[in-house]
Amino acid sequence: MLDYAAFPDQRQALIRQRLQAQGRVVCAELAVELQVSEHTIRRDLQELSKEGICKKVYGGAVLQLAAAGSFTERKEQD
Repeated sequence: MLDYAAFPDQRQALIRQRLQAQGRVVCAELAVELQVSEHTIRRDLQELSKEGICKKVYGGAVLQLAAAGSFTERKEQD
């Protein structure tokens, strides 16, 4: 098993995959699974949030959806 505590890039990649698959992640669950502190997971979520990948919520994060655009933009695309 990969030592996620020593490899933040791999840890964040796993969190990205979870967000894509499940739409949300919970800090406490990830911390236990990856054997790191919840603070470490919150830092990772902060980084992913800065990249626009997720939105931090109480206890975890949810997948950040792409902006749908205005009604007229969507109407023109159809």
